[in-house]
Amino acid sequence: MNILMVCMRDCTGYGYALMDAINQRTEHNARLVSYRGPGIYGYPLDIVKPSVDVCHQLLQWAHVLNIHSAAVRFLPAGVPCPPVVMTYHGTWYRNNWQALNAVAKVNSYAQTCATLDLARYGPTWVGRAMADLTGMCERGKQGFWVSHAPTDLRGRKRGSKGTALVIAALADLPGVHLDVIKRTPHAGCLQRKARTHLLIDQVGERALGYGTNALEAWAMQLPVISYAPSPIVTYMQDVLQALPFYLACTVSEIRKAVSHFRDDSTLYQTWAQRGHEYVKRHHDPVTVAQRFVQVCEKHVACTGRGRVTLENLCV
Repeated sequence: MNILMVCMRDCTGYGYALMDAINQRTEHNARLVSYRGPGIYGYPLDIVKPSVDVCHQLLQWAHVLNIHSAAVRFLPAGVPCPPVVMTYHGTWYRNNWQALNAVAKVNSYAQTCATLDLARYGPTWVGRAMADLTGMCERGKQGFWVSHAPTDLRGRKRGSKGTALVIAALADLPGVHLDVIKRTPHAGCLQRKARTHLLIDQVGERALGYGTNALEAWAMQLPVISYAPSPIVTYMQDVLQALPFYLACTVSEIRKAVSHFRDDSTLYQTWAQRGHEYVKRHHDPVTVAQRFVQVCEKHVACTGRGRVTLENLCV
């Protein structure tokens, strides 16, 4: 089976990891089109901004078209394409899921999601392919180092990640040093995380669980502090049986949690191992690739390989 993925912005990192997992771990073939360059992330890319002719050729080659969130708007309308599998990543779908589900039903395309909480609304959770990164760890610094990566390319996520809470919570905490990683290429971000002992991902009332930063930390066997509202926590616990991140929301909770991880080696090892086992169980590249291919195969079996057009794919 040939799978053509279409991504933009930070979805490209997820798409590239999925493409690589499919190509390296299955008998199927995948290509990735990105309509934005790698920017500061420095993600490796497959095809960037193809011409209309190249786009037509790729759509003829593909048995499945995998569109990531709003990247659909970059494809030429009216062009015949294979059966469509949409992949949702977060806010774009979360804020309009009922309308997008209705469009999916009318147009008969499958839905997957990268983020577990989105599966509450119907898509199949696939997750992000994440290789083991324990070999990167270089924890030789003095003291107890905490990493936090708050921003995207335009710096819009500083509030939603709870960065101000993190900075306030760790201010003057004895023996604790904070590395706030921002506007850093992906490779550099990984290297800086690998030199720390703990990651704080999304915290505060606007937090919705964990993201790629947490997955990378768990793949390095680092504990993760994060937060999600109780309905999402309950859903995650029902699906996963055990929450992989340590819950903290307020300045006092974050400060207390970091102090515990600094001082209690048993607590530290317990949560480091819990997160690492979670990544191996649910985000191993083979597991993720097989989940996604199964969705594609089932969708093609149900719809056949007839061609559809790209009008009305998005609300």
